[in-house]
Amino acid sequence: MIVKRQAIKLIFGAGALMLVGQLLMLRLLRPPVPFRLEPVSQFVNVTAAIPLPIILLDRAVLTQLSDMCPFCNLQHPVAFASLYKHIHEVQSLQSVLDASGFKSTILLNTLPVEPAAPKVVRDVPTGFLIAKDGVVIHLVLLHERADSYWWFGAVQSDFGIKQKLLDFGLPGHAPTLDIMIDEGAVDRFKGVLVEVQGLNLMVPSSINLYLEQRSSDHFIECSHSRAAAFFDEFGDDDSSEALKFKHKAWKLLTTAKQVLDQLNIPFWLSSGTCLGYYRQCDLITYSKDVDLGIMASDYSTNLIPEFQKRGFKLKHVFGRINDSFEISFVYDDLKLDLFFFYREGNSIWNGGTQAKSGLKFKYVFPSFTLCWTEFLQLKVRVPCETLSYILANYGSGWSTPQRAWDWKSSPPNVRPNGEWEKKDWPEVIQVYY
Repeated sequence: MIVKRQAIKLIFGAGALMLVGQLLMLRLLRPPVPFRLEPVSQFVNVTAAIPLPIILLDRAVLTQLSDMCPFCNLQHPVAFASLYKHIHEVQSLQSVLDASGFKSTILLNTLPVEPAAPKVVRDVPTGFLIAKDGVVIHLVLLHERADSYWWFGAVQSDFGIKQKLLDFGLPGHAPTLDIMIDEGAVDRFKGVLVEVQGLNLMVPSSINLYLEQRSSDHFIECSHSRAAAFFDEFGDDDSSEALKFKHKAWKLLTTAKQVLDQLNIPFWLSSGTCLGYYRQCDLITYSKDVDLGIMASDYSTNLIPEFQKRGFKLKHVFGRINDSFEISFVYDDLKLDLFFFYREGNSIWNGGTQAKSGLKFKYVFPSFTLCWTEFLQLKVRVPCETLSYILANYGSGWSTPQRAWDWKSSPPNVRPNGEWEKKDWPEVIQVYY
């Protein structure tokens, strides 16, 4: 009898498991609920009536724009954007939306990652969540910054973002959105009007370029509070010589950026220039040069000729493309060092060469990624893991100015790396100026 009861229990248990499995399978096989376009159409009409210029920025939709139904099966809030300079129209947007049956809430940059961020991005509106009939629209506000780019905030910088997301039926964390998961920056772009599923929508004129920018748009603000503390302790060099250097260095960096951007070569602030950015949001005036990093794999044979066309004099070329490559130019009596980097396991390194001896050196950094920032009113890249980059290169004393510095022995991350054979010197040690 006991055996019979156990057998019955096993049969019922197996049956229950099969039923659960079938339900799960049906759920997986069931097509997703189609995205309802009517609320989006009404939102577009409302903004057109104000009028508030908006542009579609949703990557999932833009990627499928040539399909018959790019909005179909969209699984996250659809992302649009407007410029912050239209804030007066944006402020009137909420009352118009309310009258049209929409629910909306404003997103604010009340908790910026950098508390002393510029006023242009501190305590300002960064976007809206808008909903109707179960469809959520995310309207991003793009803020104009220097050097022809737009900045957008991170939703986590809104003090009450978790509750706001939950109020709109979204999980209380940023990855449910397509944009504003982190602070970001994109170059300004023009829009073009297209028809999408019967809607006339503005989209980026070069969708591919926009999508490429969005793949690496993470922005970090220079720490103005750290810079203020540094200048409080050590003072600011405002001598005529220092001001002259800063002006020349700004011109050099601006021109170098133009050349490298034209060649589509990603670069970042490195060595002393990166230290100045991180420590004081400015140039180190006694460094007397500008240092940039480039991955060796991004090198172009057009690099030297294009720099020369812009008035840069070639000073030296050391190493080979695949080993310890570096190029130095002189521009208006100021030196520009381009250091080329290589990946090796979990680290990244660049090389150095002593011209008189042929000795080679290796500077090893923990692996890093690149973020955008603003430096000297220019949109440039820095290692996202900036502190670990600085610690590798300058050690724990990075916060204190050190005028005595030997590039062959002072950096904590320098390693001997053999030497060039004399027969190769004409190729790997080329000094021009």
